[in-house]
Amino acid sequence: MTENTTTSKPSITDTLCQIISGIAHPLIVPSVCTVALLWGPTPWHILPAGSKWLILTTVALGTYIIPISCIPIFMIIGLVKSIRMHSRAERRWPLIAAASTSLCAYITASRLGFPLIITTFLLANTILTIMAIGINGFWKISLHMTGMGGMAALMLTLGLFTASETAISLPATFVVAGLVGSARLQLGAHTPAQVWTGFAMGFAVTAFLIFARMLW
Repeated sequence: MTENTTTSKPSITDTLCQIISGIAHPLIVPSVCTVALLWGPTPWHILPAGSKWLILTTVALGTYIIPISCIPIFMIIGLVKSIRMHSRAERRWPLIAAASTSLCAYITASRLGFPLIITTFLLANTILTIMAIGINGFWKISLHMTGMGGMAALMLTLGLFTASETAISLPATFVVAGLVGSARLQLGAHTPAQVWTGFAMGFAVTAFLIFARMLW
């Protein structure tokens, strides 16, 4: 596959797709899901405000703030050429950093006794990132769609295992996933196979772990 390195002026459509991709960046997905779990119509909305902020801070630091802060450092030392990381080689070290900090967040959450749904989602995020590192060695799987698949699995299992109201959030998640997938294709960042495989992997791993830990 020839990776897209076009430097021509982007069209309005491409600009919109870049905005969608930025908003739905895979690193921010765990934090968005945590906000939905703690402040949405779920059993965990009754937790004390202090506990909610501790959980969100732990998740955000481990899955978004620290990993994304590493990218400028990788750019300075030449491991990454662009923040968009067009090539598989550029994604290697950011993925390793994201997997390491996500694992730290999972261990911290487990030791502090965070809700099982939070620790399970962090575990899924860590495993998916490690899997992405391996796949990235030979194929540019869509990390955006891996994140969307994980979010969709979370919303589905919430409706099945808890008293959470997902009548709006579940279909909305699939609509957003469709927009993100279309944006990645429009930008030429991935092939359809990479987009669908990313979503399927994120959904399958997250759903399996939540089902396993909730039932066992």
